[in-house]
Amino acid sequence: TLTISGSTAIDGGLTVTTGTLTVSGSTVIGGDLILNAGTLNFTAPDVSFSGALTVSGGTLNLTGAYAKPPQPSSLVLAAGASLNLVNTVGQHVNLGAGTLNLGAGTGSATFSLELGSGSNYDRISATGNATTANTVVLNLSAIGGFGAGNYDLLSAGTGLGGATYTVTGLTGSSLAGYALSLSAGDSLVRLTSSAVTGDFYWDGTLGTTTWASFNSTSLQTNWSTDAAGDTNVRAIPGLHRVIFSSDDVTGTSLSTTLDAAFSIKDLVFNNQRGSGPLTAITIATGTGGSLKLTPGTAADGINLQAGAPAAVTISAPLALGADQTWTVADAATTLTVSGALTGTYGLT
Repeated sequence: TLTISGSTAIDGGLTVTTGTLTVSGSTVIGGDLILNAGTLNFTAPDVSFSGALTVSGGTLNLTGAYAKPPQPSSLVLAAGASLNLVNTVGQHVNLGAGTLNLGAGTGSATFSLELGSGSNYDRISATGNATTANTVVLNLSAIGGFGAGNYDLLSAGTGLGGATYTVTGLTGSSLAGYALSLSAGDSLVRLTSSAVTGDFYWDGTLGTTTWASFNSTSLQTNWSTDAAGDTNVRAIPGLHRVIFSSDDVTGTSLSTTLDAAFSIKDLVFNNQRGSGPLTAITIATGTGGSLKLTPGTAADGINLQAGAPAAVTISAPLALGADQTWTVADAATTLTVSGALTGTYGLT
């Protein structure tokens, strides 16, 4: 491990073949930058190099809060290698007429990118041609300003169609309330985000029980737009009504986990209990999970309708975000809230 903290000027290029090198001072590289293995960290807010960038192995972290990100003349990111641009600031790495080569070798090439507003997000562009192969993983996270719109993550003159693109990192609530789709053509890889306006119905499409997960290829989630579960919403709930209408459930119990901090409108449990039929539903914390209820009217909050499962348990931390009402229609049905309950609003 080597750390360089002072201002650094390298005229002949830089090649790293093993170990960890951290450069925390201002850096100018006059030639090519090559990472064959190991980890290379640039953490200063000003790093520039004019030559080619090749990451044939290991991980390159460009995590300084750059006013202007490095602009290499070309970029190679091989299979098994990673390029990380996560620094809370959108960065446009513009290769100009240079070439883009992704995924050569065996395995997956990984980009870690952040999505903010339509003008503040991480992306790689080139007017030259691209060469792509194998799988390119887009590890995405949201920063301030994320919303509905198109995010052109990779663009080139041609050649992007040779790889398969998958998405990871969307296991949280930072993108909650937005339906996502990924399109990959020969000249453009685009993520499209659109705001969801309707209710969210639990469907369990992914075969898991977590509220927060996305499928890395299809971007499907465990939520649908309708009670029948016919249309996957491709999003996780934000400030929406969440309805447990479990007509597709075959068991007698359903234990779900949040695995993120969720802030929704309200919860509804209805009489669609599947073939089991379903008699018990649990909402647990999972990893880092919490739930906040902010209904649009004080008459809403938690509603166990007539014929709902006989036992509903919320063991996750629960916060009141507005005045609300909790309703249990059937005398034999129980609602148990065993997690910490916080909030200064009225509860009926």
